[in-house]
Amino acid sequence: MRRKNLRITIVALGSRGDVQPYAALGAGFARAGYRVRLATHDEFEDLVKNSGLEFFVMRGNPRRLLETEDGVSLMEGGINPFLFFPRFLRLVHEFFPLFREDCERAAVGTDAVVYSNIASLGGAFLFAPKGLPGCAAFLQPTLPTREIENFAFPGLPRLFPGRGAYNKATYHTFGFITWQSIFKQILKDLGVRMTMVEFVRRSRDFFANVPMLYGFSPSVVPKPRDWPENAFVTGYWFLKRPPSWQPPADLEQFLSSGRPPVYIGFGSMKAQSPEALTELVIEAVNLSGQRAVIHSGWAGLGGRKLPATIKVIGQVPHCWLFPRMAALVHHGGSGTTASGLRAGKPSVVIPFIADQPFWGRRVCALGAGPKPIPVTQLTARRLAAAIHEAVNSPKMRAAAAELGRRIRQEDGVGVAVRIFEQHLYRVSQTKPQETQAVKISG
Repeated sequence: MRRKNLRITIVALGSRGDVQPYAALGAGFARAGYRVRLATHDEFEDLVKNSGLEFFVMRGNPRRLLETEDGVSLMEGGINPFLFFPRFLRLVHEFFPLFREDCERAAVGTDAVVYSNIASLGGAFLFAPKGLPGCAAFLQPTLPTREIENFAFPGLPRLFPGRGAYNKATYHTFGFITWQSIFKQILKDLGVRMTMVEFVRRSRDFFANVPMLYGFSPSVVPKPRDWPENAFVTGYWFLKRPPSWQPPADLEQFLSSGRPPVYIGFGSMKAQSPEALTELVIEAVNLSGQRAVIHSGWAGLGGRKLPATIKVIGQVPHCWLFPRMAALVHHGGSGTTASGLRAGKPSVVIPFIADQPFWGRRVCALGAGPKPIPVTQLTARRLAAAIHEAVNSPKMRAAAAELGRRIRQEDGVGVAVRIFEQHLYRVSQTKPQETQAVKISG
């Protein structure tokens, strides 16, 4: 089959930062000549279509979910995995049966599948039994290794005795927690009955036979030496800026009216009190003596009269905005962290949940930002001090600039596309094997 006759379906769930890298990956497949369908939430229909991809809606709106009582509770769980994942289950469990239906509909007429994070369950237990070739594509390290801790757990100092054993144990502990709090219920809702041992075995066998693509830079997280050959750290998956996009005139005027400002934004994170967080940010900016561009985001920052040194904005492409900043303050989401590092600007990471503390630690370890401040420990004075360090430390600015230079030389999308193409070629040259289907009851 020629490329133009092949349809690839990508399943991506979560916030914009979770979905946008897969739009970038899909755009790369499209440029290589494939027809690409991206299955995601209705919130991101414009993002998908503006990337030149076919949009398929997956039910469940992440923004509305985070506005519910369970969504607020999820944020209160912070970075503790023993609290986060049970609360995550309560938040999304009603959508698991819909997830099955949507995955099956998204797969109609497709020739290959790319699945991300929780959507990889669809690969292992829905798509693979249909004989569809595919690959896993992740934004965080997921395979056990002695070299780096699982993203949901705190790291240990590099020379700490037993660090390697601890790191590897965090992945097994993570697997147990997510089985008990999430995957067991997902499989039950999908009509799949199996023990944890069987789940681990089937998952391991599945992932051993497909490419595992990791969409982060080897300059940020090098491929661990104890990872298997089918795991690839490709580089980040960045979406190209729409050629028709133009910056707002008032933003350009603000940027040109003084020294480079500091960017402050928390992406899809919801604030319990947008007013209180806004006041804290304003006080920190005033204490630091800097100008600032504040992204309102899902946290709802702004909403009041601001001093002339602060400008509130909506959605603006990071690839345009971040290089024009003096430093960046953000939540440490994988996408925002990637954009900040590529821009070569120091980042102050304020983690809320999930993998954000992990990326904050990586930024700090690479010398590209100060020690992260968990949002539960955030004060105006702490934020002002971190901003001052990020803006004024020559060593930090040099480290961030050098890291940005290396990342800008990478072609993560191109590498990922080539690896997946090689996999599709090998599959096409192999005599079809009998697939051991997982029994799924209706």
